[in-house]
Amino acid sequence: MRSSKWASLVAVVGGLTWVASAVLGWGDEPEPYSYLAGLALMLLALAFAGYALVSTAPVWLRAIVAVATPALGYMIWLSVEALGTTYVLVVLAGVVLIVAGAIGLGRTAGADPVSGGEPEPPVRGRRAAR
Repeated sequence: MRSSKWASLVAVVGGLTWVASAVLGWGDEPEPYSYLAGLALMLLALAFAGYALVSTAPVWLRAIVAVATPALGYMIWLSVEALGTTYVLVVLAGVVLIVAGAIGLGRTAGADPVSGGEPEPPVRGRRAAR
């Protein structure tokens, strides 16, 4: 399975974990262990998504982006979390993760509908284009 599909699958599971965390702490703070598990799954989904973001880059660059994307996502989440970790924010973030993951799982980007396989890799160089 491609890393973009893994990112979508982990995002759905992380979103469900956050929704469960908010339901367990309804009207109060989210349940701490499932909240942290959902946060870890969100960061893992962002790492997979960052790795898939630069699919034609060298592996070392893909690794850097795979580390930088969750760091950026965590900084954004800390900014949102400054508003307070009420169950409403956690439910909204969980729903966003579920919807984004479901869209990613439903996509068949790049697959050839006739053969069902992976697309041909791009041809490099000027002479190859002739």
